Amino acid sequence: MKKQKKLIRVGFFAIIIFSIILCSFTTGMTRPRALGTPFQTVPPVNATLATPIGALTPVPTPIPTLGPGQYFEEGDHPEITKKYGDDKFGWGDIEGKPDLALIWVTDEDGTHYMVVNKSSDAFAGYRLRDENGNPTNDRLEDGFIHLIQELADKEQDIFEIETKINDKQSLRAGADTGAVLIVIAGVVVCGVMTGGACFAAFAVPALGGVGVAVGANTSAHDLEDQRAELEAERSTIEGNLFVSFNDAIFEITKP
Repeated sequence: MKKQKKLIRVGFFAIIIFSIILCSFTTGMTRPRALGTPFQTVPPVNATLATPIGALTPVPTPIPTLGPGQYFEEGDHPEITKKYGDDKFGWGDIEGKPDLALIWVTDEDGTHYMVVNKSSDAFAGYRLRDENGNPTNDRLEDGFIHLIQELADKEQDIFEIETKINDKQSLRAGADTGAVLIVIAGVVVCGVMTGGACFAAFAVPALGGVGVAVGANTSAHDLEDQRAELEAERSTIEGNLFVSFNDAIFEITKP
């Protein structure tokens, strides 16, 4: 009879071990992603190169006066004193030109830059009109500067969601590991030293650890759904930035 009870305990504990291993596989399906970096407003870094000894003095090249509509490709654009956004989408104050701004967008062909007037509708937001159709001083928050801020806010939201996902996955991994260690301890202490008499004392906390792991993994999946929605919203904002960039071109070139 004692031998039969011992076999029942061993079989029960084997089921627990199998459940924990199975849970570890199923809850490990979600993988944390590397955290993104939120937008920051940072001053530009202007690299300076020392003039080689004995080098000839360069002849100054006339620089055309900057004005709205001037277009530049990557690596060839005016210096900026303050940067808003990041290297893909953003704008900056042009040094010595307080009424102008440099805006840029990035696609598969690279980053494209353009000089705009800070008072332009495409940059500052479209002006509302009165009952006679005349533009007022009130503007909608749909200009390039507003879209850049929206993009920065969305990047911050994504960064925070990814942090939470990683925290949940760390909790899941810790709970799984703890449950396995409890099982191992139960095998050593109960199976070897007491012949399985105390399996139940180790089974309860082991199953509790599995429950924590399952809950953490479920929360991580829910957060990943939220992240996917935020990433879709980010793509929409980026598309609107291209539209605003093209509107700026049209606004400058229209007759």
